[in-house]
Formats: sequence, C-alpha cells, structure tokens
Amino acid sequence: MSLINLFRRKPKPPKPPKPQMIAGWNAPKADQFLAHYEARALTKALVPGLLRWGGTVSQHKADMGEVNALAAIANDIGVPVVVTADIYDSTPQEAMERIQAHLDAGVKVAGVELGNETYLQQYRDRIASPEEYMVKARALRDAIRTVLPNMPCGIVMAPTASMRDPDSAGVHPRYLTRWNEVVLRETWPDAVVIHCYVNPQRTGPSYVDHANAVATVLKSLEPRRVWLTEVGVQGECPPDIRQDHYDHMLQVASNAGNVDLYCWHSLAGQGTNAAIRVTSDRRGGAKAEYTEFGALLTK
Repeated sequence: MSLINLFRRKPKPPKPPKPQMIAGWNAPKADQFLAHYEARALTKALVPGLLRWGGTVSQHKADMGEVNALAAIANDIGVPVVVTADIYDSTPQEAMERIQAHLDAGVKVAGVELGNETYLQQYRDRIASPEEYMVKARALRDAIRTVLPNMPCGIVMAPTASMRDPDSAGVHPRYLTRWNEVVLRETWPDAVVIHCYVNPQRTGPSYVDHANAVATVLKSLEPRRVWLTEVGVQGECPPDIRQDHYDHMLQVASNAGNVDLYCWHSLAGQGTNAAIRVTSDRRGGAKAEYTEFGALLTK
C-alpha cells in the first residue's frame, strides 16, 4: 500500500436525514365539533398530518366516553393524534388510561404533552411554581414510560417575551422567564412544547416580527426537539392575512429542522377564526362549512 493511500482521509459518513415534521391542526372540543360527518369530511379535504386534542382531555377529568369519541374521530379521519395529558386534575395513572384508550382503539399517538399551558394563573393553586410542575411532569412521564417505553413526551415551555403581548395571559413576564429557566435545565424530556399566537390588534409584535421571533427561538433551542402545537392569530383579521400568516409560520417551522410536531389553531368551531364553522340548525342537528379562511386553504 502506498503512503498516499495510507494517509488519505476517509470520506465522512453522510449526515442522517432530518426528521420529517408532521403538520396538522389543533382541534379543541373535537368530540363536539367533529362529531358530525360533514365536519370530518371537510377535515379530510384539508389533508391534515395529525390532530391535537385540546382541553377535552387536558383540563378536566375527561370521562372515557369522551375519550372513546375522540379515538373514533381520529380513526375515521385516519390521522395520528397528540394527546395533551391532564397534569392538573388527574393522577398519572388516570392520564395514562386515556392515552392507552387511544392505542387500544388503533389510533397512533404521535406524542404526549405533559400538561397544557401550565404556567397560566388558572393552574397556580395546584402548580404553584415551575419546580412543582417539573416534579408532576416527571411523575407523569415515568408512569407513561413504564407502560409505553417509546412514547415521546414533551414539557411545557412558556412563550418568550419576543413572541407574545407584553401582558400575555395575565402572567407576569418575570414568572414566564423563570419558568423557562427551570424547565430548560432538564435533559430528560423528548421535546419542549411551545404555543405561540400573534395579536397585532393589541400591543404585541407584527405578523412578520412574530414569525422572525419564533424562528430565532427555535434556533436558540437547538439541538432540542420542539413541538409547536398551538400556532395562530388571536382576534379578528382578514382571511387572506390569516392565510398569509398560516403559510409563513408553516414555512418557519419546516425550515427550522428541530420541529417535529406542528398544529395550527384551530380546526373547527363556531367563530370565523377556525377553518371549519360548525353551527346548530333548527332541527337540533349540525351544519359544517368552511370559513373564508378555510376556503382559501382548499384552493
């Protein structure tokens, strides 16, 4: 063997491909708004990659009838789900039962959020500090991993100052900053969960500034994995502006490289902010149709 070949550098192995981001919709009260077949048909036409259950299973002790209804909806639409586990009002075992019910019904669970926006004032009577939250989150994660050792679990991160209104959710900015300092010390979570909304009608950032702020935060969190499971526009705005921000934020998340799960808020409801409007008719049934925003997404 020649000396040239002996000392020639070996080629570097190719970098592993980046995980594919799964994008879909946040679907609060899905057991109500997606109960009608027309709403589910309109949902299918949007071709979601996943659905996220909001407060139905995360903010109170949902009974198994509600959970089974959600599982049936997911099966009909044919998508995986993000389950937001109740860390406030349930034991880890009770939360685990709701996750298991989805799996038993044949629904793929893409991940479990360990609570929902638990930095808010409304949870302070039982989650008095970020340290207390992390104790509860670790206990829930351990209960899940005992039964489902490969189930991804994400912890709650508060929106940073650059991503929110100055008086966001009535929580003092210093508390939100300390919250993030505490939760980001830990290395055991599989991902951090961020919810970010823009409301330019108030004193918050513009659409463009908001998107740029989110991109900066995502970059700062590398190599952590991130789930952006509530992204949207608060308040009224023209449908075309909402669609522009929808497209822009989807691009920001996709380009980041460390976002695994992404959900726009919201899929269905009674107002104009959702993609699908569901209203009651005179006979007690339900009527579902695209809002102007939803119709733009289907063109």
